[in-house]
Amino acid sequence: MTKTKEATPFKCKLRRKIFDFVKAVLKSAAMRPLLEAYICFAIKKINKNPSPEIGFLVLDVERFWPGDLERLGERTQLWEMTTGLRTFLHALFFTTDEMHLIRTYKNIPTSFLEKEKLFTEWFRNLIEKIGKRKGFNCILTCNYLYVQNRLIAKACKNSQIPFINHSRENCLDKRVNQVFKDLFNAQGFDVSFHGDALCVYNHNMKDFLCDLNVTEPERIHVIGSLRTDMLVKRLKNLKELPTKKQVTLFSFFHGVAECMQEKNSTLFSSDGKEGLVKLFDSVHGSFAELAVANPDTNFVIKTKFGGEWFEVIKKSFKQRGFSLDDMKNVTLIGSDGDAIEEIIKSTVVIGTGSTTMLQARLAEKIVIEPRYEEIADKYAKSLHFRDVESEFDIVSSEKELKKTVQNYIDNPETKDCKEGVFDDYIGFTDGKNLDRAMNVMKKVVKTN
Repeated sequence: MTKTKEATPFKCKLRRKIFDFVKAVLKSAAMRPLLEAYICFAIKKINKNPSPEIGFLVLDVERFWPGDLERLGERTQLWEMTTGLRTFLHALFFTTDEMHLIRTYKNIPTSFLEKEKLFTEWFRNLIEKIGKRKGFNCILTCNYLYVQNRLIAKACKNSQIPFINHSRENCLDKRVNQVFKDLFNAQGFDVSFHGDALCVYNHNMKDFLCDLNVTEPERIHVIGSLRTDMLVKRLKNLKELPTKKQVTLFSFFHGVAECMQEKNSTLFSSDGKEGLVKLFDSVHGSFAELAVANPDTNFVIKTKFGGEWFEVIKKSFKQRGFSLDDMKNVTLIGSDGDAIEEIIKSTVVIGTGSTTMLQARLAEKIVIEPRYEEIADKYAKSLHFRDVESEFDIVSSEKELKKTVQNYIDNPETKDCKEGVFDDYIGFTDGKNLDRAMNVMKKVVKTN
């Protein structure tokens, strides 16, 4: 067996010196025109708008909710800066370990602060020039807390290219705000926002961020959800149930805020002792049994991402004696799927603590909420939507879950939804969220 030779201290030091030399050359005034040309080439159009009101350079394109950028692109021109390009620009100044310091901003060495100042001044000058060449007016992301966005926000604040955050994550229920505040405090993250405008779905999220002192209240704007506009738009022309029956389960984590306050906690329990483990296995196992009992019905499980999540689901199926790979009427959909598309196609929806439950009700779908096992007692503080629970079919056992789902498969129906009932949770549902977003963004661009 051939052993891999480890690099000697001398070789590591030499390699570091070579890297530093290359970075110094790339940052030099002589190379600046070539670097700008390369970045301009790497930044690509997302859409083609012949008469945009604003141009956006979008970060984290792959992390926006489906429909958000499509809706925004109706009135703007969107450009993409890929994660790879952004990482390259950071790497000209920082090591990977140094970037991790930004998570907490604790015990920051003077050398890092000096690099940070150099980077923010360098990036501000660079992005303003490229913005003029390409035609974008500001930078947009869906989560300013991503490490790779923190220094960019600092660089852009009050510059000619403002930094705007259209928040992907929103606290839905004010009753669980304290649980999430405790989680943030336990993790010790720095949550301060250094950009120009932070857009959120609802007033609860604004209150939450104000309580955490992330930025001045006047920088936080309640505009609703762009993808809700897309849902409302589609629902205007949709009144009949789909011809093909479909049961959609919006899957959930083991972890809830009450059990995730340790820094090293994960979304899925490794030992089965913490989180919604029993509920997860029960709901997904029941889903498998229902799929086998109804071969002519489509069964879809939607997750936010694949990988480990898919494996945990497969394990739940296996516990009931089923192999997901052999079940032709069961489909797993990860980040590449559109939740709204699946809602539209659904006969009945199953979920817990998810925005998709509210969106499904807006579509007048039957929504079943499993409220038993750990979520009914041990983690009851993490239970969402208690003041609108009449909108859902709440089941208190696995037996009741399977019976209720089967009933709606056999006897499909819709359920009227009161206008504005979910506005406190997901923001405005009048289809005018794009107007609100544009008003905020155009004002920020004009000011800068």
